[in-house]
This record gives sequence, structure tokens and C-alpha cells, in this order.
Amino acid sequence: MPDSGFSKYNINKPANYYSTIHNHFDLDTHNIFASSQKIALGQILELIQSNRPFMAGTVVDIGCGTGNMLQMLIKEFTFGHIYGVDLSTEMLEIAKTKIPNLITICDSAVNIRKYFQATTVNLLISHFLFAYIDYKDLLKQFTGITKEGALLSICSTTSNTFAKTKINVLQNLPRTIRLLNFLFKVNAEETMKDYIKFMPQDLSTLQNEMEHNGYKILKSENIHFTITLKTWRDAWSFFHDGSWFVGIMKQYKINKFKMFIIFYFLKIAGLFKNSNGIFKDEMEVVVITGMKI
Repeated sequence: MPDSGFSKYNINKPANYYSTIHNHFDLDTHNIFASSQKIALGQILELIQSNRPFMAGTVVDIGCGTGNMLQMLIKEFTFGHIYGVDLSTEMLEIAKTKIPNLITICDSAVNIRKYFQATTVNLLISHFLFAYIDYKDLLKQFTGITKEGALLSICSTTSNTFAKTKINVLQNLPRTIRLLNFLFKVNAEETMKDYIKFMPQDLSTLQNEMEHNGYKILKSENIHFTITLKTWRDAWSFFHDGSWFVGIMKQYKINKFKMFIIFYFLKIAGLFKNSNGIFKDEMEVVVITGMKI
């Protein structure tokens, strides 16, 4: 859900900071979550079928949201213990209605080592967290709690997401900075740096980091989603209601009126000139399943 200062609000803000996210978390107008998780599920099922002990093991979904991925997974296999970790108590409550035997943990992913003993997890799922928290640190923690032969399923956006827009913003940085400083009193250049530093650069970068932390890459796929936003309502639906940037929008108090101003300023300023006056760019998502060795 995919922002500057993501680490700050994920670590320091209380769970009720996310109390409104559950209202629109499952909106997926561009089919990004559903498509990515369908691929991830296929990778997992194919690998579990050749390793039956997983059926009696422990599965942990970190950043489980409303439990959609776990719900799909348990239709195919039975696990001894099912854990869902998320910062939103409301989303965990929704997940519990879908998975009655779900054990919920309301906390940040950065604290995951507090809840699991070393090498006890058979299957660990981490989908769309790496844009919010330092993925290198998370992988180190994952290594500590997964047992030998365990599977790690990852879906993540990469730094290649919205590449054309980033180029346009950088080319027009003085104007962008003036707008953002005026509206939000924020340093646009530092904001972009903070956002990018938590996100894997590309598929190869993430695979190398997983291997460095003791995982053998078994399955991987790179997918691209074209995001077209023609009006400020489209922008609001994607960035806020779609939950990709809802955190930073709350952090900088970006409401619908400010979104209207931003969208039309950027159009007038020509930051979308490569897309004929509307926002059109690609999100890159990588889906990887690795095995702890």
C-alpha cells in the first residue's frame, strides 16, 4: 500500500491509525491484488503438493489484511496453526470471520520475531509489505523464524513502478517542490528518496537478497499493470480507496479537495505529458516463492 515515511507510520503509529483502511481495503479496481495473489497461490500449491508435511505445519501471513490469501489457501490444504498479522484490528476481525480458527496478531511486521520461536514456521506469506518497511531487515527476520524446507511467498512492487512518472517529476522538480511545500510543508525530493529506499529495485535484486538470507528461489514471475487515471476521482479511488497510498495521504492530510488541486496542477504543469494529459503508467509486481535451505 504502497510513501514517504512508511516506516515511520508503520512502526510508530498505533493500530487505530489504520481504523478506516478496512472500509476500502478489498477494492481492487485494477485487479492487482487478485492477479498477483492468484499467481502466488499457484506457486505455493504446486510446491506444497510435493511436500505433504506442510499440511500439519504452521502458516503465517504477515500483513494479512482481511484474510483473502489465507482463505484461498486453506480451501486447498489444512494447516495445524494459521496466523494472521496486521496493524489493523478491524481487518483482523474481518479475516477472523473468513477463517474462524485464525490466530490474530495486531502489530507491525518489524516486531515479528517477538511472536515466533526460531525455525518454527512452515509457510510464511508476505505480500505487498516491502514498499512500507525495509525489506532487507524483514528478510533477515523471516530467516530466523522459518524452518529448513519452509516456503516464503512474496509479492512486491518494485522501484520500476511508475518509472515514467518519476522521470517527469524529476524533470519538473522545482515546480513539484513548490506545490508540495505549499500544500503540505514537505520536502518532495526527500519524500521520493524515502519511498524508494524500502522497495526492491527489481526481480533480480529481490531474488539475490532472498538467496543471501538462505532461500533458494523455486518460482518467480514478473508482471506489469497499466494504471490509467483520467480524472481526479480516478486518482482518489486508486491512491486512497485502493489503499496503495492511503497512509501517506493521511500523514499529509490529503483530502479530496487537495487531491483535486494536485491532479489538475500536475496536468497543467505537464508532468503527464507522456500520457496525453492523463496519468498513465505501469506498476511492476514481482511474485516469488523461495525455500529455506
